[in-house]
Amino acid sequence: MIEELRIFFGCSEVEPRVISGQMANAALFSGLMDYLNRVDRRNPPRRIRKVINHHLSRGDISAPSPWAR
Repeated sequence: MIEELRIFFGCSEVEPRVISGQMANAALFSGLMDYLNRVDRRNPPRRIRKVINHHLSRGDISAPSPWAR
């Protein structure tokens, strides 16, 4: 896998790491916001129009689902 990543990114060295779901979500959200607001950074940032929101108390992956019993 490391060799494939080197070829894909065109790098001599890569260091793949496992990150938590929360870190991955933050990185993806930040990247999406940067992409949406790449043209005009002077105006207030545009928001993402449609988002799926999972509430922890209603059975998100981090909490046991009351329906899974």
